[in-house]
Amino acid sequence: MTYPNSLYIPGNKPMIIGQFVELCRFEAPFHYQFTLHLTALQAGESIEIRYYTKSLATGLWYLEAPPVTFGPGPFPGALLNNRENYTIDFIAAQGIYVEAKQTGGTARTLDWDMVKV
Repeated sequence: MTYPNSLYIPGNKPMIIGQFVELCRFEAPFHYQFTLHLTALQAGESIEIRYYTKSLATGLWYLEAPPVTFGPGPFPGALLNNRENYTIDFIAAQGIYVEAKQTGGTARTLDWDMVKV
Protein backbone atom coordinates (compact mmCIF):
# COMPACT_ATOMS: atom_id res chain seq x y z
CA MET A 1 0.00 0.00 0.00
CA THR A 2 1.35 3.45 -0.83
CA TYR A 3 0.64 6.64 1.08
CA PRO A 4 0.46 10.19 -0.29
CA ASN A 5 3.28 12.62 0.37
CA SER A 6 2.65 15.07 3.20
CA LEU A 7 3.46 18.75 2.93
CA TYR A 8 4.48 20.54 6.15
CA ILE A 9 3.89 24.33 6.19
CA PRO A 10 4.97 26.36 9.25
CA GLY A 11 3.90 29.93 9.94
CA ASN A 12 3.30 32.59 12.55
CA LYS A 13 1.08 35.63 12.87
CA PRO A 14 1.14 38.69 15.15
CA MET A 15 -2.19 39.11 16.92
CA ILE A 16 -4.18 42.32 17.43
CA ILE A 17 -6.03 42.55 20.75
CA GLY A 18 -9.80 42.27 20.26
CA GLN A 19 -9.72 41.71 16.47
CA PHE A 20 -9.85 38.55 14.40
CA VAL A 21 -6.64 37.93 12.45
CA GLU A 22 -6.31 35.48 9.57
CA LEU A 23 -3.80 32.81 10.55
CA CYS A 24 -3.85 30.92 7.27
CA ARG A 25 -5.91 30.23 4.15
CA PHE A 26 -5.46 27.34 1.74
CA GLU A 27 -7.77 26.95 -1.23
CA ALA A 28 -7.24 23.40 -2.41
CA PRO A 29 -8.98 20.08 -1.68
CA PHE A 30 -6.83 18.19 0.81
CA HIS A 31 -6.82 16.40 4.12
CA TYR A 32 -5.54 19.12 6.49
CA GLN A 33 -4.12 19.03 9.98
CA PHE A 34 -3.75 22.53 11.46
CA THR A 35 -1.96 23.02 14.80
CA LEU A 36 -1.91 26.29 16.75
CA HIS A 37 0.82 26.53 19.41
CA LEU A 38 -0.54 28.17 22.57
CA THR A 39 2.69 28.46 24.59
CA ALA A 40 3.25 32.18 23.76
CA LEU A 41 0.17 33.26 25.74
CA GLN A 42 0.72 34.59 29.24
CA ALA A 43 -1.29 34.93 32.47
CA GLY A 44 -4.74 36.40 31.93
CA GLU A 45 -4.65 36.10 28.14
CA SER A 46 -7.04 34.04 26.07
CA ILE A 47 -7.64 33.27 22.43
CA GLU A 48 -10.69 32.41 20.33
CA ILE A 49 -10.18 30.23 17.25
CA ARG A 50 -12.56 29.85 14.30
CA TYR A 51 -12.11 27.71 11.23
CA TYR A 52 -14.00 27.63 7.98
CA THR A 53 -14.26 25.41 4.92
CA LYS A 54 -15.12 26.54 1.41
CA SER A 55 -18.22 25.12 -0.28
CA LEU A 56 -17.87 23.43 -3.66
CA ALA A 57 -21.41 24.47 -4.59
CA THR A 58 -21.30 28.17 -3.67
CA GLY A 59 -17.60 29.03 -3.36
CA LEU A 60 -18.38 30.70 0.01
CA TRP A 61 -16.62 30.12 3.35
CA TYR A 62 -18.69 28.46 6.10
CA LEU A 63 -17.91 28.26 9.81
CA GLU A 64 -17.16 24.57 10.35
CA ALA A 65 -17.84 24.37 14.10
CA PRO A 66 -18.53 26.65 17.08
CA PRO A 67 -15.58 28.88 18.04
CA VAL A 68 -13.07 27.38 20.48
CA THR A 69 -11.67 29.51 23.32
CA PHE A 70 -8.52 28.80 25.36
CA GLY A 71 -7.42 30.67 28.47
CA PRO A 72 -6.85 32.55 30.52
CA GLY A 73 -3.76 30.74 31.78
CA PRO A 74 -3.00 30.97 35.52
CA PHE A 75 0.64 32.08 35.16
CA PRO A 76 3.23 32.83 32.44
CA GLY A 77 4.07 29.80 30.35
CA ALA A 78 1.13 27.83 31.79
CA LEU A 79 -0.80 25.43 29.65
CA LEU A 80 -4.16 26.81 28.57
CA ASN A 81 -6.89 24.38 29.53
CA ASN A 82 -4.04 21.86 30.00
CA ARG A 83 -3.04 22.17 26.34
CA GLU A 84 0.15 23.41 24.70
CA ASN A 85 -1.28 23.00 21.20
CA TYR A 86 -4.69 22.94 19.55
CA THR A 87 -5.06 20.72 16.49
CA ILE A 88 -7.84 20.62 13.90
CA ASP A 89 -7.87 17.59 11.60
CA PHE A 90 -10.31 17.42 8.70
CA ILE A 91 -10.85 16.94 4.97
CA ALA A 92 -11.85 20.04 3.01
CA ALA A 93 -13.39 19.86 -0.46
CA GLN A 94 -12.25 23.36 -1.49
CA GLY A 95 -9.91 24.59 1.24
CA ILE A 96 -9.70 25.96 4.77
CA TYR A 97 -9.45 29.33 6.46
CA VAL A 98 -8.40 29.74 10.13
CA GLU A 99 -8.67 32.94 12.17
CA ALA A 100 -8.04 33.83 15.81
CA LYS A 101 -8.73 36.69 18.22
CA GLN A 102 -6.62 37.39 21.31
CA THR A 103 -8.37 39.10 24.20
CA GLY A 104 -6.50 41.21 26.75
CA GLY A 105 -2.86 41.39 27.75
CA THR A 106 -0.07 42.00 25.28
CA ALA A 107 -0.53 41.09 21.62
CA ARG A 108 1.50 37.94 20.94
CA THR A 109 2.85 36.32 17.81
CA LEU A 110 1.34 32.86 17.56
CA ASP A 111 3.09 30.00 15.80
CA TRP A 112 1.12 27.49 13.78
CA ASP A 113 1.77 24.70 11.33
CA MET A 114 -0.23 22.90 8.70
CA VAL A 115 0.19 19.43 7.30
CA LYS A 116 -1.46 18.75 3.96
CA VAL A 117 -1.82 15.05 3.23
